[in-house]
Amino acid sequence: MKKLLGGTVVFMFFMILIPLGLVGTSQVGASVCGPITVGDTFSSQGSTLTQEQLDNAAIIAGVGQDLGIPAEGQVIAIMTAIQEDQLRNRGGRFDPELFAAGDFDGNSVGLFQQQTRLVINGQEVDGWGTVEELTDPVIASTLFYEGKDGFEGLIRIDGWQDLEPGVAAQSVQKSSFANEYAPQLPFAQRIHQTLTGQSVECSPTFGAATGDLVEIQTRFGANMTVDASIAPAVQALIDDAAQDGIDFGGWGWRSHQRQHELRRENGCPDGWTHFDGEDPTQWSGSSSCRVPTARPGSSFHESGLAVDFRCAQTGGPISNRSNTCYRWLEANAANYGLINLPSEAWHWSTTGG
Repeated sequence: MKKLLGGTVVFMFFMILIPLGLVGTSQVGASVCGPITVGDTFSSQGSTLTQEQLDNAAIIAGVGQDLGIPAEGQVIAIMTAIQEDQLRNRGGRFDPELFAAGDFDGNSVGLFQQQTRLVINGQEVDGWGTVEELTDPVIASTLFYEGKDGFEGLIRIDGWQDLEPGVAAQSVQKSSFANEYAPQLPFAQRIHQTLTGQSVECSPTFGAATGDLVEIQTRFGANMTVDASIAPAVQALIDDAAQDGIDFGGWGWRSHQRQHELRRENGCPDGWTHFDGEDPTQWSGSSSCRVPTARPGSSFHESGLAVDFRCAQTGGPISNRSNTCYRWLEANAANYGLINLPSEAWHWSTTGG
């Protein structure tokens, strides 16, 4: 047993359910839920799972189970720890003298890279806990779930179960890299299912085209269609923006044929129809178009991973970066995994391309 923040939590490791013969079989971007084991890829960075990392995930899930956190919350916690430090429990670069000199990157430690509490020149700087506490996986996991005064844990986030997992993680972590949690979700789901035997709804890897198109309910104009891997995030963005008085619509997926047609309509001299053996490298560049239009076969719209936003408040496409619609996206879109293409204020995708 471990003493936890004034209380006692009994933690038992899960029996690791690892079928034989599966080592090294998973691939980066795999979206199929199923067993995962040491040697498999377990993050969007392509990292290979070790026994120590799997044991740390078991602690995170076990603490969640002891606290009565539902499976979805345990998956969010594992997903967060994958992104923060690849399920490693490390002290990081922490150095009180460097921190006192203004090197603030060195005070985040442990599975969740939580910021430490320090005393500098007799002055206390608040944080999630001491270095010793935050490098204890049980205490760190408990803090992620429950938080403390001044630091919101997952269950302190109002309506966390209705948020996209990446948004829920960011609501706790408040990271400068808000859009990097979501890609870890399918890996976290596989790890959790392996450790617990519990079945959770499995998601495709965020930003990996599945070929499955989903209709999005917009607040302005006709509905749009995007790939299933980003559909929940795009729907959440549109719904959340409406809560702030911003009504988005727009265009998502378009066919290869339609990409050809748009090039002609937008002033490019080639590409009206698709034909067998076509060579996109022979076509004129997007700079020759009245409105820059990607060569057919190279547009993120053709895979459903990009959105051209329109906005009721501007009466149409978001054509500049000074209006309220763009400013809302600039402040919030990263929470939903979308990045702006610098040359087009209206165009947002999973990579910014």
